[in-house]
Amino acid sequence: MKRLFITGIPTAGKSTLAKMLAEKTGARVGDGDAARYALKDDPRYAAAVNFYLDQDEARYYATTTPEQRWANLVRQSETVWPGLREWIEREGGAAGDAPVVFEGVNLLPDLVARDFPGTPTCVIVSGSREEVAARLAAKPRWGELEMQAHEAAEFFLEQVPRYHAEAGRHGFPVFESADAALGWCLERLV
Repeated sequence: MKRLFITGIPTAGKSTLAKMLAEKTGARVGDGDAARYALKDDPRYAAAVNFYLDQDEARYYATTTPEQRWANLVRQSETVWPGLREWIEREGGAAGDAPVVFEGVNLLPDLVARDFPGTPTCVIVSGSREEVAARLAAKPRWGELEMQAHEAAEFFLEQVPRYHAEAGRHGFPVFESADAALGWCLERLV
């Protein structure tokens, strides 16, 4: 069975790329964000799944450093990873011979490389802070609209370099858009 992982910052186009790949190859799409959310009722994962939703967004950004925020994302990802790993195995097995494209923020390159070595993985980041802000305006992610500028800055200025670093450790390519990643992904699925 062929599988491919797409990770990267929120709003980067992971879902868009996965849908494009599904249309072109017949691949099934595994939505990692939905899979993470489905773990919310499991006591092993509930606190991690709800971590951001349980925060006051304005206070969170005012009282944490970029390093703390990245550590929180990593901790959330590592905590829910056993549940996501089971989901990946289950979804992959259910696909039969069809390729499966798994996409989501919590599919961090370090985790994917450790538990699914050799599986094609790409990282999607946005080309500009303005692009991130525009996507957030179209589809708000967390809380209040006035916080979107903070989110856009966090995603673009703080998370992009960290995703680059993790991708670099494992030789995963980094793209600035779904369109830019499409050809690379198609070569690995067909």
